[in-house]
Amino acid sequence: MAKNPYKLTQSKGWAEANENLLSDEHILEIHNKLLDSVKISKFIFPISISDSEIRSIIESVQDCKVVFIKLLKNSKVCSYSISDRTTVLKAIELGYRIHGLLYTSKDAKNNFTENQDIKEVVGRIRNLQSSWD
Repeated sequence: MAKNPYKLTQSKGWAEANENLLSDEHILEIHNKLLDSVKISKFIFPISISDSEIRSIIESVQDCKVVFIKLLKNSKVCSYSISDRTTVLKAIELGYRIHGLLYTSKDAKNNFTENQDIKEVVGRIRNLQSSWD
């Protein structure tokens, strides 16, 4: 299997496990949750800047929200939340790849040609989304 993983991924057992463990509904539920994924970051400000100014600066950036501001000896550290777009994108990409809606060049030998029209892929995604509604 290590040398020929497609033998596993194209088996009946794989298809059954895929449906049971990673159903379309389950992936959609996870994706909906991940759309709100955030990560916590920190930024150090000079001690002379007021907390309200710090809050204004941080929250002027889309999807950023101040969690707390901590006063240190010579500075202020602002912890803030920001949307974790990388995690969201990777999760969605993986879900689409598992269900055959997105292919990479490595997947080209498995049902995908280099000249496939992007409109066809978008159409497949829309059809799948309408079946979830």
